[in-house]
Amino acid sequence: MGMIYKYRKCDEHTQLIFKTGCLHYAYPSEFNDPFDCLLSCVDKTFIFFLRDSENKTFPVLVSSKELEQDLQDSISKIQICCFSLDGLQMQMWSHYADYHKGICLEFDYDLLFDRQMVDARYVNYLPEQVILDESFLGQITEKHLSFLYTKHSSWAYEKEVRFFYRPSEKQNHPFNKSALKSIYFGAKCSSSDITIYKKLCIENGFEHVQFFQVVLSEDKKYGLKLQEINV
Repeated sequence: MGMIYKYRKCDEHTQLIFKTGCLHYAYPSEFNDPFDCLLSCVDKTFIFFLRDSENKTFPVLVSSKELEQDLQDSISKIQICCFSLDGLQMQMWSHYADYHKGICLEFDYDLLFDRQMVDARYVNYLPEQVILDESFLGQITEKHLSFLYTKHSSWAYEKEVRFFYRPSEKQNHPFNKSALKSIYFGAKCSSSDITIYKKLCIENGFEHVQFFQVVLSEDKKYGLKLQEINV
């Protein structure tokens, strides 16, 4: 896939990425989009045949809304780590990197995680919510899970890639340190924060990382570009 990017504030949680070699995976309830990972099904009624103590069968009616709630409860335990395909997106710098005062981490997608532990998906951006119009009983297919990586078209600027971690009691999981290739320091990032992250790299096995300062384009256009910082 190439490079993917993670926008961050300059705070103690971001410093822990370097100190622990782990990235944080969030639960859907922590996302800023209330529709994110929200399951919606066509209202149907399913008939289940159960056996009693005398081995007689009898029908039980269950609505799709009841099944939907059970599945939604399970979905709430999924852990997701989010990245972008664009490291110079103006709104991303504003929304997720402290108004251009934070940083953006550039990762090599192919080196980042053990594929036996995580599963990755591109986010789809659609004008309407994904609604399941078929039973999700029995085998779960990719179509059943597509709502986990589908968002409204208004979020398309994020160009998001999601990594899903298998169920775990922890939310912080290790990544391959060699996958972190560069740190982009925001256009308003302070010199003291730049010094802090340079030092963190040297002290925690990220000596190979390159550093860049984001600067405003000078061609009278709204844009950002990179300027390498010599170590």
